[in-house]
Amino acid sequence: MSEIFEDNQETKFSCFCKALSLKSPEDFLVKIRQKFAGLLIAKEMYNEAKYEIKKVIDTRNKHGWNLPPIINQWVSQEWYIKATEKDNKTLYRTHKTKAEEILYQDIQEDIVAVEFVNSNKKILNFIINKDKHGFFKYPSQLDNPKVGDILKVRFNKFSINSISKIYTARKISSDTAIEAIKSFEGWFERIPNKNFGFVDDIFINSEVINKYNLDDSQMLKGKAVLSYDKSKEKYGWKCFEVSKSS
Repeated sequence: MSEIFEDNQETKFSCFCKALSLKSPEDFLVKIRQKFAGLLIAKEMYNEAKYEIKKVIDTRNKHGWNLPPIINQWVSQEWYIKATEKDNKTLYRTHKTKAEEILYQDIQEDIVAVEFVNSNKKILNFIINKDKHGFFKYPSQLDNPKVGDILKVRFNKFSINSISKIYTARKISSDTAIEAIKSFEGWFERIPNKNFGFVDDIFINSEVINKYNLDDSQMLKGKAVLSYDKSKEKYGWKCFEVSKSS
């Protein structure tokens, strides 16, 4: 793919990052790493380039393969000697998105709302409506997802009962219409001696109360996401964003 985009260096760079993010045997990556090193050198990303070059050298030495003249030329240069070898895995993850968009452009994108986020495990729960929901491990380039975010997702494997697998996920406008998000306005009623309350049928949890410093009998407006209440075994609405109405 990178050869198709010779005139688009950004896309070409992304294609190399996608290729090197895959778990391919090092024997098959020597030429890719060498070409990518050339791009990195052109960008004066010398630490990253040294990582690729050392990978090439290690693999070729392991098999007794000769080093290409360009590799010998690079390792003798001052920038290589001064460079600090840097693991490029984060670089691959950060820049592979554009290539993935091209690879998976024929796959339909579903619009989903984020219902819950476990940032430690990099897993989020999503919901489209009462019949279509689930969870998946989100990619690192989906920066800091939070409850109420609206995403466009390309599913590799969709499942309600087990973890779904995805190709791509990206944030879109919070104003995008989706069945699982609704706006509300009304009086906040806090349950006596409890750190939660309601605006009509909208559940306001302690996290929202503390974040927005809410008091009982305030007029509020905000947004809520459709959420399954396990204790009541039914769907309800959970507030994730609120402002105080005047």
